[in-house]
Amino acid sequence: MGLPFFRSVLALSVCFLIAAGSAWGQTSPNIIFILTDDQGLDAIEAPLGSNELNVHTPTLKKLASQGAAFPYARMNPVCSPTRASILTGRHAFRTGVTFVISEYGPLPDRDLVSLQTNERTFAEMLGDMGYYTVHIDKWHVGWDESKGLTALTQGFDASYLRGDYLDLDEPNVVGDEHISLMVDSAVEAITGSSSSGEQPYLLYFASYDPHRRNQDDADGMAWWKVDPALHPSGDDYYTVPNLVDRYRGVVEAVDTEIGRLLRELGVIDANGDYIEESNTVVFFTSDNGTDREVSVFREKAKGMLFEGGLRVPLFVFGAGVPARGMVLGRPVNHVDFYDTIADIVGADDAQRGSNPRNSQSFSDAIGWGGPSPVNRAFTISSKAEEDPADHWVGFADMQYKLIAKAGDRGLALLSEDQFYDLYADPLEEYDLVANGMDVQQAIDYVNMRNNLVNYWPTSVSEAWSPDDWSAPAVHETEQYRLVVWVNANGPTDPINDEFYDLQHDPDALDNLLESGMNPVQQSAYEEMRASITNDLQNPEGSGNVPYLVDIPITQSLVLDSNGNKVIGPLRIGHNDVGRQQHVETRAFLKFDVSKIDEQLPPGMTIDDVTEAQIVVAWKKDSTAADETDTGPIRAYPMSVFWNAKTRDWDKLNNGYLNIELGMVDVAPHVIVNPDGPRMHGLPMPSGTPVSYGYSQDLVTYLKHWYNNPQENVGVVLMADPLALDGNQQVDFLRTGGLRLTLRNQ
Repeated sequence: MGLPFFRSVLALSVCFLIAAGSAWGQTSPNIIFILTDDQGLDAIEAPLGSNELNVHTPTLKKLASQGAAFPYARMNPVCSPTRASILTGRHAFRTGVTFVISEYGPLPDRDLVSLQTNERTFAEMLGDMGYYTVHIDKWHVGWDESKGLTALTQGFDASYLRGDYLDLDEPNVVGDEHISLMVDSAVEAITGSSSSGEQPYLLYFASYDPHRRNQDDADGMAWWKVDPALHPSGDDYYTVPNLVDRYRGVVEAVDTEIGRLLRELGVIDANGDYIEESNTVVFFTSDNGTDREVSVFREKAKGMLFEGGLRVPLFVFGAGVPARGMVLGRPVNHVDFYDTIADIVGADDAQRGSNPRNSQSFSDAIGWGGPSPVNRAFTISSKAEEDPADHWVGFADMQYKLIAKAGDRGLALLSEDQFYDLYADPLEEYDLVANGMDVQQAIDYVNMRNNLVNYWPTSVSEAWSPDDWSAPAVHETEQYRLVVWVNANGPTDPINDEFYDLQHDPDALDNLLESGMNPVQQSAYEEMRASITNDLQNPEGSGNVPYLVDIPITQSLVLDSNGNKVIGPLRIGHNDVGRQQHVETRAFLKFDVSKIDEQLPPGMTIDDVTEAQIVVAWKKDSTAADETDTGPIRAYPMSVFWNAKTRDWDKLNNGYLNIELGMVDVAPHVIVNPDGPRMHGLPMPSGTPVSYGYSQDLVTYLKHWYNNPQENVGVVLMADPLALDGNQQVDFLRTGGLRLTLRNQ
């Protein structure tokens, strides 16, 4: 497409835009969403970041001073999963975009794990509300236009890509014009549209910069040159082949060109001050932390679930946002932009779409109100690995970070977790799982692990109890180190202690409780032990470590809508939706509630059950050519008796109550074959446990079934149909059950 990159021509369009702005009479604000690439907190000036790289970003600093900044914004550690979640408000296990999607990836794998057409993007939402929608530069969540996987087929009226001008760019001769050309494209797209001045617009400016280039230039540089006139520092960053300096130069060029973009769109004036008449809300953020080649966090930067890979600058300014330069200690996740934008533009539930979302609006924090201004309790980020086929999640609140495996055969081992106290250890150097924690930290850890199930359904952990789970609490003076093993009841038997004299044994190799102590050492040990025991005896929050009980499946049955019994897996879902041969399969489970009493610890009863979840084991998802996404799978209580001998589709179709006892929305194409070629999807081998989430209604039914066993007719598992052709069925193993949580007395 021909792009007029002549700023004199563009200036005329800008003049028209500014002049027409006050005549629009539009009540819905324009939305500009600026997303840079690989720019962490170490690559932006305070108060937006820590700026260890000493970049100069005066434009961004000035813009943030007119709105609200969120220093606790966390994304995914790589680009494609973050971008898919920003666009949809849904985590990676729901969209299926769990890896970086390569344009040159193998087919059909690449297209199967792209952002599918049943996903609703915020561009589709705003487009349906009358917005003119523009995408600029990086898409990276799909490539095949014929399959509906590009920006133009997922809600955007116009899309300008880097490839549209790449052959014009000669970085070794004129410097890298990329950011300038993309700003020109954005201004032309908005001001040159036939709808300019007549309707609100969405500009999704998703820059490739300051991302490291995939190919070095002729000088072997990983970051291409930019015009030195764009560097607000005035420095020449290209006198030496220094990766850090070149990255700094691109960051500064981005800062300058963002200012030009907003000036030429009439959003800010020549002094960088917001123009009220523009009626525009501007978001600025990045997709993940800084590249490890240049970041001060190195191996804890981009690509990792540490703070250096997840936390990015975020600020919002413009229409309706108090111009106070607020810095808010409020967690924000990449999925939260969807419903925040929806609140700003006044989208109703139908306009937001029916797909289950993880988005939690922060519109109330930026002056736009909201139905329930409640701070997000946890952020969650994910990282998929191909070899071995693992998936990990980073689950964090303001104080703690839990990194846990969330996709593997069997139950995730707690021993593989990492747990950090971000207040005491902001650089995440002291893993409390490996090195020990006190009782309160142990309680917080287990409760966080328990909460994770509702955010990531494959993160089901092994069962534990408060008496057989313990952790080492390490306490030191200048001379001595005492290790006391503790659980929810406090310190365990002193026979488990370890005591070292660091003055004579600096490497802590000689446990004096085994080798013997002199009177001075004995006295020191007894004094430290007594002090620690007193501190840990009654910790705040004790008694909150959960005790887990598993109740097995006693019956299972799968029928299709033709009344046929399905042998083998628990097959759930639809095939050939909208066609004459459309068939649906449903699974039915009954749980052996009579086993509860023998599973409960002494002194506990059914009344001590506080939470319940349905857990089944994954088997596979088809990778056939007609395979599509699968709708959310929901569990409902049956109200009529059924079994293998009296199976009847009509009973099963009409004999359940519309009370949802759990729901899981699994991503399409999640099968990973560890013994052969694997797809670049969600690593979830056969046998991976999947939770339907905690449900208080399920607890109520469990207790009712316990007291009225004749009414224990089980649950039905069924998937929502999607308006897509093809096979929407998935298979689970006939293993699983009810997992019950009890609290200590």
